[in-house]
Amino acid sequence: MWDEKTAFFYDRFRNGSLNKVKSIVGYWGLIAGVVPDNKENAFIKHLENPDEFARLHRVPTLSADEQAYSPIKGYWCGPVWAPTNYMVLKGLTKYGKDSLAHEIALNHVTNVAEVFKNTNTFWENYPADTIRGGVRKNFIGWNGIIPINILFEYVFGVRPD
Repeated sequence: MWDEKTAFFYDRFRNGSLNKVKSIVGYWGLIAGVVPDNKENAFIKHLENPDEFARLHRVPTLSADEQAYSPIKGYWCGPVWAPTNYMVLKGLTKYGKDSLAHEIALNHVTNVAEVFKNTNTFWENYPADTIRGGVRKNFIGWNGIIPINILFEYVFGVRPD
């Protein structure tokens, strides 16, 4: 599923070809620890590129340079989700990229807190290019990891051992 030319993991079709759509799914490669040797920096650079995953609210489910990217609607076509962000953070930690993990976590926590301040609720997901609520309000579910896991582990730096 790794593409050497683009330094990214893609879904693979039944015929063996890669779909070539950069999505958050590729970052399971970090947490699985399967990024090819000496390729992690090229792979992680996609998270730092504002034309891809480093949007106003990080990290969207679909790279902003993809045709189907929709930062507000479309669920998996661009909005930001707490569980996928947490997966990215855990993967970055596995590769010793704690500074970038902190930066992404602080961005996420700050944006979610600002939206909460303005709407008095947590949302199922959050637009990547604006600071406002997403599709479904009053949704705590997995968003509980934002003020607990993400805040403590990646903003404060307190992790269980």
